[in-house]
Amino acid sequence: MKKKFYLILFFLFIALVTGSGSWGLTESSEARYAEIAREMVISGDFLRPSLLGIHHYHKPPITYQLTALSYEVFGINEFGARFLLSIAFILQVYFVFRIGLLLFKNEKKAFASAIIYASFPVALIAVRNLTTDAFLTTFILWALFYWLKNKEGGAKIYLSGFYLLLGIGMLTKGPVILLPPLIFILFWKIIYREKLKFSIHTALGTLLFLLVSSSWFVAVIIDQPALLDYFVKDQIVKRSLESEKFHRSEPF
Repeated sequence: MKKKFYLILFFLFIALVTGSGSWGLTESSEARYAEIAREMVISGDFLRPSLLGIHHYHKPPITYQLTALSYEVFGINEFGARFLLSIAFILQVYFVFRIGLLLFKNEKKAFASAIIYASFPVALIAVRNLTTDAFLTTFILWALFYWLKNKEGGAKIYLSGFYLLLGIGMLTKGPVILLPPLIFILFWKIIYREKLKFSIHTALGTLLFLLVSSSWFVAVIIDQPALLDYFVKDQIVKRSLESEKFHRSEPF
């Protein structure tokens, strides 16, 4: 079953990358991310994202940086902009399979889970268009896999990996990275009637998360102290409480 699964992953990857640079940037978000990454490559400044020469701090930099690295390999073009999205999707399907193995202890159920996930239109659409969502989803699934490996009795390095990936996720799209893992863990605790336990590993993991997740924010705030107010007031408070601030109140 595993050999069949990995063969399917290979052909899925080929299908995803074939022709992925054959159409232009499709809408404003993809164009914005692609352009910011292009300017990173040209300027060599991977710390301070810019759009049309103006610093752009609406999102943390991981998506821009990954895309810029892809440009370095494949050139500044649509294929380069989208290549790592295909890698992200393959990783998502892989981690769904591995999580299925941990939860069900059954290869057929894990295989079915991965195939069902790979068929979701919303998951496929998300990796055909350059935004933060594909990378964010990958880090969430990767982190949950590590958390479950630790629960199964794996080495404590998996718990460290869990916190590290949460930190990287924070640098991808901000605090939203915390919501899916926290909900998953909460329901796990309720279903299996586990008490919350705090240990030195939890404390060290939390410290690792804070160090990684704050690294870019601290660096740019030191560079431009006025950004502290922007990150707290606009990107956390107003984005959370005022839907009209970012035009999120319109119908689907």
